[in-house]
Amino acid sequence: MFKEAVGVEKQKLKLQDEIIAEKEKTKALLNALAQITQDKKEIEKPEKGENIAKLLEEQDKLEGSYESEANNDRECIICMKDEVSVVFYPCAHQVMCSCSDSFFSGNNNGGNKVTCPCCRSLVQQRIHIFGATS
Repeated sequence: MFKEAVGVEKQKLKLQDEIIAEKEKTKALLNALAQITQDKKEIEKPEKGENIAKLLEEQDKLEGSYESEANNDRECIICMKDEVSVVFYPCAHQVMCSCSDSFFSGNNNGGNKVTCPCCRSLVQQRIHIFGATS
């Protein structure tokens, strides 16, 4: 029985040594993986000049879209070809050109009850403006 106990104890020590060895291997693999991950991040990091170039390119694209948006904001919502030139009072929306005269006289009971196409408020007066882009 003593021999069996010594044999079991030897196996236990051997298994503990194997577990310690496996833990050390795992720790070494994790350290290697961490180093590889760090190296990969440093490789993928773009140069400052590349970042600046990308930002400038994106800024140019955004400025171009803003300018085209601004031009579309000045276009009549009815005829879609002329520049807006009428302000509605009291809501102050400026979304139509002089084609608004014919539009309102034909679509709103002879022009008596005119509503703004943006906010649907009652338009008391249509004011023609000149030089809208200046």
